[in-house]
Amino acid sequence: MILIISEQEDYSTERVTKWLDHLHAKYFRLNKEDPIKNLEITFSNNDFSINLYINEEWLLFKEIHSVWYRRGELNFDFDLTFTKNATDSFVKGVQYNLIHEELKTINDFMEHVLINKPSLGSMKWKNANKLLSLLYAQRAELEVPKSIISTEKKQLKTFFKESKKDCISKGVQDVMSFVSDNNSYSYATSKILSKDIEDMSETFFPSLLQHNIDKKYEVRTFYLNGDFYSMAIFSQNDEKTSVDYRNYNVQKPNRNVPYLLPKKIEDKLTVFMNSMELNTGSIDLIVTNNNEFVFLEVNPSGQYGMVSIPCDYELDFKIAKHLISLK
Repeated sequence: MILIISEQEDYSTERVTKWLDHLHAKYFRLNKEDPIKNLEITFSNNDFSINLYINEEWLLFKEIHSVWYRRGELNFDFDLTFTKNATDSFVKGVQYNLIHEELKTINDFMEHVLINKPSLGSMKWKNANKLLSLLYAQRAELEVPKSIISTEKKQLKTFFKESKKDCISKGVQDVMSFVSDNNSYSYATSKILSKDIEDMSETFFPSLLQHNIDKKYEVRTFYLNGDFYSMAIFSQNDEKTSVDYRNYNVQKPNRNVPYLLPKKIEDKLTVFMNSMELNTGSIDLIVTNNNEFVFLEVNPSGQYGMVSIPCDYELDFKIAKHLISLK
């Protein structure tokens, strides 16, 4: 049986499971929204077992032969109070910390067991640390943007001048998005102006700046167990998307075409992915006007439909076939 760990609204998971149904493969989809109502962990002699009660059925870990960690996490739905009538804030605080440490130990044990099964995706790197990604990319001899993280205005001003006043700012981890009053909000990468620097206080929360890179186009590549499926994104001619294609222009979308990375870049990316212990992920690159490739980031659970559909790569089918082959 294939265990799929995902989210209810993940469209890619839905498409892969349809292929698994078509191929008559047995799977169990566990979404982060699915509450784990009961669990049973037993140790006896030289054996152990883990069973979870979810959606009125038992998931038996011994029946799992492979795992697709798409995204999400285990969701324990247990009573998190020991003493119902506890009123003392100190007692409540101790109870809260103790219970959550207990659950963390159980969760870590389960994840350890799943990590050691044949898998696609990584529970270890649910969200790849972007700073570690830059470090490992450098070690793989990939070009990365010149960057600084600082808490002092004077350091950012010096860095800004070195860039000839051409810098961008982004978060050090994920792009934040949320919906409020039926409006969708997000922040991606944005250009920094001299006024932005001047308006900052002398010290602040650690902030990331990078030298802006003049690009010919961007490349999004989906890595699947040693194979690359790439797409060129011509985002530079649209003011809205020129800094980051994720500032989508819905009215006038960027032109996207299938793309073949040079073998030397694929080789370096393979070294990078192996060093990150990732067998799948979405990689973002920039191709400069001098035809140099610059690594930006990898998202282990990034959306790949945006590459698969316009380029006709049929990645949902390929993922389903790969999961079936894992033993």
